[in-house]
Amino acid sequence: MPCTMNAGKPVEYEDVLLAIDALSQGPRRPHLQRMARLLELLGHPQREMPLFHVAGTNGKGSTATFLAFALTENGYRTFLFTSPHLVAVEERFQRDGVPMERDTFLTLFSEILRLGEKVADEEGEMPTVFELFTALFYRWAREERADVLVLETGLGGRLDPTTAETLPLVSLLTSVSLDHTDRLGPTREAIAWEKAHIAKEGRPLVAAVDQEVEPVVREVASRRGASFHPLTEEARFETFLRPKSPLPVTHLRYEGPSWSFRDLPLSLPGFHQGRNAALALLALEKAQDRLPLDPDASARGITRAWLPCRLESMALPEGRVLLLDGAHNEESASSLAAFLRLLPFRRRHVLLGAVAGKDLSRLVPLLTEGAAGAVLTRAPHPKGLSPEALAPYVPPGIPIHLEAEPGPALQKGLSLLGPGELLLIAGSFYLCGALRPLLRAKCR
Repeated sequence: MPCTMNAGKPVEYEDVLLAIDALSQGPRRPHLQRMARLLELLGHPQREMPLFHVAGTNGKGSTATFLAFALTENGYRTFLFTSPHLVAVEERFQRDGVPMERDTFLTLFSEILRLGEKVADEEGEMPTVFELFTALFYRWAREERADVLVLETGLGGRLDPTTAETLPLVSLLTSVSLDHTDRLGPTREAIAWEKAHIAKEGRPLVAAVDQEVEPVVREVASRRGASFHPLTEEARFETFLRPKSPLPVTHLRYEGPSWSFRDLPLSLPGFHQGRNAALALLALEKAQDRLPLDPDASARGITRAWLPCRLESMALPEGRVLLLDGAHNEESASSLAAFLRLLPFRRRHVLLGAVAGKDLSRLVPLLTEGAAGAVLTRAPHPKGLSPEALAPYVPPGIPIHLEAEPGPALQKGLSLLGPGELLLIAGSFYLCGALRPLLRAKCR
């Protein structure tokens, strides 16, 4: 169904994608004025609905999803705003786990784009795509009478559009590691300072950061008038695995200020997901004074929470397994490597793609650790690196295969896969998102 953009011209989904691509070109001044004006033109919908706000280098998408599933299980109409999308843009906007319908996206994007053009006339530059998407999410959630919102930051926190003029029930900070250093700063402390600015006066900030950057986060929270609640000080949790094919199941034991759960089997695999789930539970506990919540319903939501391309496994005949994970920086690759060491597969092969701006000297060796072979390709993104750019970082002794495009790279990876072996696809959510529909078709 067509929508209208630019003086009533009918457009289709492909036209909107072209408009998004055009809007993504060129730098913008980093500030929140454009976002504030968009919210003003919309009548400040973000003030009408309680919300949770999640930031962090890694784990924020999973943590936001844990929150959203738990809130839905409590009977709330829960709207989730997350990024990036894997296949279709409308995946970024979800209601109770279901993506926005495409027709709705087309209609709302047309409306928000017109407001963006008004802001451009006033401010001298067009809002960013992420600013338009944030406004679109609020507009949609208000129209659909959302009970509660969960928002994931796009980048950083201090100048992220999701931070503009909000007062969250609880703010959450997952982890801090080196990523996007060109925009957030060259050190973990500098990045923590940026992300900690999601803290808001009079509201709790719960955080799963390590001891090295915790003082920075604590200081920012204090200066902004937020109470600070480190996960390791206010809750006890343990993550353990139980055998199952093709992957072991991750279980969480949690003891918080008022809630306690002996054994929660998680649908998202990996030790790091235990920490993300524990952080979500602590945030829910801190929200109880403003939002009635049932512990058992919340726990059910935590166990049911799931996301694609987070240690997502697919089975093939003869015990062969495909594993997709969007690990794209040192911290996430380290978590993935630790999990892979526990798996009993006879041999492991890797299909790898990455985008510019990553520390390849750390990322590639972690993702190819112990591999019998590495297929390198270009991640389908404007900043996708050529396989030739990745090759020098593969450890010596691992056979390398170069494929310019993801499709042929997948075929090569599958051709290497013998009985009882694993093919890991990692390095970029863009690569996983492009290959996932092809893999699902093969695994039906």
